[in-house]
Amino acid sequence: MAYRVLARKWRPQTFEDLVGQEFPAVTLRNSIESGKIAHALLFAGPRGTGKTSTARIVAKAVNCEEKDKGKYPCSTDQCSSCEGISEGKSLDVQEIDAASHTGVADVREIIESVKYSPASARKKVYIIDEVHMLSQSAFNALLKIMEEPPEHAIFILATTEAHKVPPTIMSRCQRYDFKKIPIEKIKESLEKITKAEKIKIDTETLYLIARESEGSMRDSLSLLDQLTVSFEDKITHKDVISLLGIPDNESLKSILSAVFAKEPAECVELARNAAAKGISPRRMAQDIIYMFRNLLYLKICGKDFVSDLSPDEKEELASLVKDESTETVELLFNVMIDGGERIRSSFYPEIVLELTLVKISTVGKVEKIDDILKRLERLSPQKSGAERTPGSPGRESKATERIREKRKEKPAERKSEQLKQQDEGGEPEKRTSPPPTETETVGGSPGKQEIVDFVNGKDNKFLARRLAQAHLLEVSGNRVSIKFLENGINYEKDLKKSKELRGILREMLGVEKIRLEIDTVNEEGINGTGNAKKKPDPAEDEIVNYAIRQFDASVIKRKNLS
Repeated sequence: MAYRVLARKWRPQTFEDLVGQEFPAVTLRNSIESGKIAHALLFAGPRGTGKTSTARIVAKAVNCEEKDKGKYPCSTDQCSSCEGISEGKSLDVQEIDAASHTGVADVREIIESVKYSPASARKKVYIIDEVHMLSQSAFNALLKIMEEPPEHAIFILATTEAHKVPPTIMSRCQRYDFKKIPIEKIKESLEKITKAEKIKIDTETLYLIARESEGSMRDSLSLLDQLTVSFEDKITHKDVISLLGIPDNESLKSILSAVFAKEPAECVELARNAAAKGISPRRMAQDIIYMFRNLLYLKICGKDFVSDLSPDEKEELASLVKDESTETVELLFNVMIDGGERIRSSFYPEIVLELTLVKISTVGKVEKIDDILKRLERLSPQKSGAERTPGSPGRESKATERIREKRKEKPAERKSEQLKQQDEGGEPEKRTSPPPTETETVGGSPGKQEIVDFVNGKDNKFLARRLAQAHLLEVSGNRVSIKFLENGINYEKDLKKSKELRGILREMLGVEKIRLEIDTVNEEGINGTGNAKKKPDPAEDEIVNYAIRQFDASVIKRKNLS
């Protein structure tokens, strides 16, 4: 007996044999059983999904001689009608390829023959494959006969491009859409076939064949047929990769590992190794994009949602992103898609691929905006003590902590120190504020260096350098006082006009309005003999007042805590 390819040998013969097309199979079987089969059917869907096979099954079902026994169509061609249709010998079932019979003359032959009654079957069935290839005049000739066909005739139109079929034809048909077959179902069908054909192949390789078929059962069987001829003993994962010239999963996972490990050099090296094996950059980019899609699905939907990977592959991919945020995976996915589009249209796809891999391997981690805002709230200055109720949670300011420490000192020690000063020189030494030369910190407010560092951290080195030249920088509540020496470097005018400085200070101090005071002072004013503005009394600060009330304290000394 002559050899038959697997796609023909394992072609579905009954509705139960159809893979992944449950809705058309059930609906058509029920319509035939109830005698409500339409006179014109349109099967639309991708290649290799069972459109023509279903058309033949319908032809067998309406003409099966075992129909009265409830066993139709014959699964093993027990009746002569089913056998003749399966072998293509039936005179009453005609299959026309519209891709090669596009003219009106071909349609006229159908119109002439449809008038006559069936030779031996119950119904005449006309299967027109790739019907969208017919010319406009051929469609026009087909219109009338499809609108009012004889009772003994059924038209079945099959197409991969339903949008090219004229609406006047579609309106006369009962449409059935055939979907791409899920990878899992293709794999299960291949397992059954390889077991029956005694082909040695592992599950992972079957998954790879199913993925490469892109939802087409016929393509998967054709590929399996080619592999059995090329590798007779046993088909391995490596054999499929070498035959198709595609990147293996290990290489793809190595690239993803390098991306998440922030190793751009390793990414480039792996891409060049793939190119040396003859793998096209476009195919490489395509597979990486599909990998990122699976990573995102694993992250947001779980393992059950991903159907084109084996359980072991799902575990390996899930481990790659267990420490990564969904936002990070989504960002890398988008960057890779943009890179893939550039690779497709570029004259230098290898370079664009390497550049894209470098880009995604150097992108920082992405965090949710809510998490960033919460962290900023923890880092922002505490509200003043006067606004908090006693005992309310919150971190104490530096001034409050210093006052608490002072309260721990024994009153007797402070009294003895005062008496000692009286014995030595009469009156106790009056505590005066030291001459302000840098930054005065009041009530736990930020000091000069903190402000300069914060501004510098905002990528504004221009403002940071000018603030660093200030002789005095004082913060009290929402008031910020900046003083420059008259004889020194003076940026008074620049800072007064800076709206950006006000915005940064508002962000740092956590206030809505800033009272910014910028002026100059001479040496005498700084030393206490001029007209420099008086420093605010710590006892007037809200936080200090709150601490004094809470601990029944008094201000002992004013000191720079920055």
